[in-house]
Formats: sequence, C-alpha cells, structure tokens
Amino acid sequence: MTFGYSRDKRPDKRQVNIGISATADGEVVLPGGSGIYSGDTNDGTTTVPTHERLRKLFQRSDLPVTGDSIMHDTENMLLISRAHGRFLGATKMTPHLRKVVAACSEEESETLPTGTEKAGHEIKAAFRRLRFEAKVKLTPAERERMAEWRRQRGIGGRIPTYREVHFWVRAAVILDTERQERDAQRRLRRIAAYETELKWTLEHLNKGRYYGDPEWVSGHLADLAHQFKDVRTFVKVDFTVQDGKMSLAYRRRPARIAEAAKLDGRWVLVTNQRREAGQSLTDYLDWMWSVYKNHRHIERRMRNLKSDLPIRPIYLHRDDAIVALCFVSVIALMVYTLIERDCRADPVLVEAGLRTTDEVLSVLGGSCVGVHLMPSGYEVFWPDTPTEKQKLIWRQWQIPDPGTRMPDVRPASQEADLTPKSASFLSSRATQECAGQIAAYSQRDFECSNFPLGMARHPKFGLVRCLLRHTCFSMLKINSLNR
Repeated sequence: MTFGYSRDKRPDKRQVNIGISATADGEVVLPGGSGIYSGDTNDGTTTVPTHERLRKLFQRSDLPVTGDSIMHDTENMLLISRAHGRFLGATKMTPHLRKVVAACSEEESETLPTGTEKAGHEIKAAFRRLRFEAKVKLTPAERERMAEWRRQRGIGGRIPTYREVHFWVRAAVILDTERQERDAQRRLRRIAAYETELKWTLEHLNKGRYYGDPEWVSGHLADLAHQFKDVRTFVKVDFTVQDGKMSLAYRRRPARIAEAAKLDGRWVLVTNQRREAGQSLTDYLDWMWSVYKNHRHIERRMRNLKSDLPIRPIYLHRDDAIVALCFVSVIALMVYTLIERDCRADPVLVEAGLRTTDEVLSVLGGSCVGVHLMPSGYEVFWPDTPTEKQKLIWRQWQIPDPGTRMPDVRPASQEADLTPKSASFLSSRATQECAGQIAAYSQRDFECSNFPLGMARHPKFGLVRCLLRHTCFSMLKINSLNR
C-alpha cells in the first residue's frame, strides 16, 4: 500500500489498486484475469500485463480486450498487436484525431441498428483507418546492432534509446445524437455564464478599491479564464489600460464555436480486429459499439466491490495479508456476479423483484435457526417458517422446500437427530456442520442465538455461503441473554 491518485478524494490515505477482468458481456468477473497493484500504479500500465495474464489463462491470444481510453494509448496498442492480441476501445482525442473527426460529415455516417435500439436514440458511425506513431525503447541487443550498423557506415554520434514505429488501426467515429445536442447546450450555457461574469466586471470597472486597481482586475480576468477554460477560446476578451483608465471589451467567436460543434457527440473507437467474412460494414461498426458499451458493466462491478462487498477500509499492513484479502474479495465478487446473472436470466425471479444479488441475499438472510439453551440443560432448535419469496428462490434454484417444522428439543449432550425423519432439508453433513458450529456458540455461554441457514453445504447454498461468510457476516445475529 502506498500513496497515489485517489478517486475517493482521500490523498491522505494509503491505497491499493485492484484491476478486474470480466466476460465479454461484462457481467461475470474473472479472478484469473484480475490483478492487484500498488496504490501509485497508472491504469495505462496494467493493460499489457492483463492481456498476458488472460492469454496464459485461456491459452489463446486473440481475445478482444477492451477498456478505458487511458488503456488504449499508442504504446499499449502496439504491444498488444505484436503479441498477436486483439484490442478494442476508445482513445484520447489528440489534435490529429480532432481534425479527422471534424472532417467526418454526418451524411457519411451510417445508423447502427443494434446501438440505436439499445441506446434509445440514434447512434451513427463512420469507418476510418488511422495512423499512429509510438516511441519504443530499444533493447540492449537492438542498440548493439544499430551501433555496429553505424560503425560500418562511418556514422558517429549518440546511439538512440528509442525509435519511432508507425502502424495503422481500424477506427469508428461514433456520433451520439443525444450527446451531440447535450454538448451543444452545455457549451452555450458555459459561454453565457462566462459572459455574465465579464459583464459584471465591465459594469464595476474603474469603481471601488478592487475594480479600480488594474493589477487586481488583470488577475481577476485570469481567474475567470481559468474557471471557464473549456469555453474561453470561444470569447475574445480585450483588456487595456491607458492613462490610468481601464477598458474591457468581449465578443464571441462564431467561427471557433462552429468548428467545435463538429466534435459534439463524437468519439473514436479503435481496434485491430478484422471484419469477418461476409460481415457488412454496418454490422462491423455495430459490433464495435456493442462490445465497447458492455464495458460499463465492469464499472458497475467495481461499485459492487466497494459498496455491496465492502472491501474498504483495509485494516491490514502486511502485503501478503492485503493480497489475500483482495483475492478473497475478487472471488466473492465472481460469485456475486454469477448469482446476479442467474437472477436476471430467470423471468420468474425478475417478476418477483429479485433482480440483484443484494435482493436475494436480503430475502435469504432472514432465514435463521433459533437456538435456545434452557436452564435445565436442554437445547431447543426452532427454524424459521420460510416466506413466500424464500420458497420461490428455493423452487427456482431447485432447493428442497423445508416446510414448517416443529422445534427439535434434546439434551445438550445428545447429538442432533440425523435420521430422515428429522425433516431437515439439509444434508446430514450440512446438519453436522450446523450443529457443530451451534454447539461452539453454545459453549460460549450464549443462551439464545440465531444461526443463518445460509451456512449450509448445498450445491446452490454453497455460493450464498461464500458471500455470507465474507460480505454478510453481520447477518449472523447472536443475542446473548443474562442468566
């Protein structure tokens, strides 16, 4: 753990970075493709190691890897291509890309059917081939060969450490019509706010202690330019001082505003994945947009890791303990995502309002076994009556319905009744485990406790148990009564 850029606005705290990988639909987390990094690690430096980890995990290199724009810089794209890998994602808008995007007219963009249906508004795209250049560090062997080549030709000077490499990629210039309108309105609002501040300054110019000081006014205009740095190029500001009297004038620049409007709602997707045989250009661009948009699910999984499976704050100091905690958390996140995918795929559970893992666990978390230690030495085990939603979950997950049971009363020294007539819906091994753990709680002088049935070893409950033990251990309510 070390200090680094904090997305939680806590630069005073040490942190650790966790990178997670997921399936193509972004729903299920892959622990084998995830990684744990130092708190000061740049996200862009984790792309190539993650691709190498996935390549070894699946024994293939042609897996399309997608991510944020910071992960698809020129160096990462080149290294993945050299490793025979596939990448797809957004890239930063460099000055060269801005010219390319501005040159794409709306008429040559094609409407994406799948993208338009999913987004609820029109999505267009235009195909381009883009040329990138990257600086690659030379290996010692390459520098030695270059030095020998220069000596043979009598070329002196310093041996370079880097060399420029040029390569081409396929790109889709995406046009989001809703975002286009939103960007235009936001720019007009910001320009109007900037002009309002300038108008206030102009009305109070040469008046009072501050607005009568040219040095203060000059600094104030600089502060306004920094505050509205996203639109300051669209407003021309002239501030002059002559014979101790200040003058201020401002006006809009329509040409620059029209030039910026060409970039509204547009962004670029890059990939080295070729079109399949017989695939049309529209289907190819639609595929690029759909695959990239699945990346938003990974952001949702990161929120699950921070909120639903609260991994932070971390009260550990040794690196091996931190790595172990992060690994268990990622495993729990994988189980969490598997349960949620099954819930979303079941129309009966969706209709009942059980779409997420949290909703399922909140329903199952209320199923407990009441354990009462009587003064006479007897133990009373009384399972809760399952609710209708609990019965629905057990039925959809093919778990035997326990039904309503009468309390099981026996001496504290007697073993639990494991015969089939005991009407327990758990296996005998699970019942032994529950009885053993309950007995351990009883030996701690607890007279009454509630023991969740989610600790049982059932093929389906095994997944829930992993989550309950790791993330929902607070559901284990042990209410101690005074003797």
